[in-house]
Amino acid sequence: MFGSSRNALYSRFTLTDWNAANVGNYVASDKARSGAERIRLDAVRLCREANDKTTRTQNDVGRRLGDRIGDIEYWKTEIHSETDLMMTEIDALSRTKAALEKLLADLESPLHIAQECLYNREKRQGIDLVHDDVERALVKVGELIPPPPVIELHWVTFPFG
Repeated sequence: MFGSSRNALYSRFTLTDWNAANVGNYVASDKARSGAERIRLDAVRLCREANDKTTRTQNDVGRRLGDRIGDIEYWKTEIHSETDLMMTEIDALSRTKAALEKLLADLESPLHIAQECLYNREKRQGIDLVHDDVERALVKVGELIPPPPVIELHWVTFPFG
């Protein structure tokens, strides 16, 4: 029993050593706390900067998407407008084609009659084979009314509603 008490009286460290160790621990913990505070403030600043950058980027992307949507709507309207104009033009061309085909059909009969008259006049004999005003008029009719051309129109269909 006396041995352990004696060891307690003869400790390895003095009170000064203990105070110095406590001051060292205090200074080290103060430095660690200051470093941790600095890191925490840096983390808060970085979070704020990242949040600000994200907000700016989202606003910029939102604005650009809005511009793009506006452009798409504009061009969609333009395409529909041009499609309507083309359909109107195609309709007018179809009506004109039909009118021209009717006109050509109406001209076929006078041309056929003029050609038949010239053919019959070729059957004349002797002095009757004369180039008179009637023959010149029939030739002129044949020159004025050309034979009907072949007209082909290629239609384009559009998938727009």
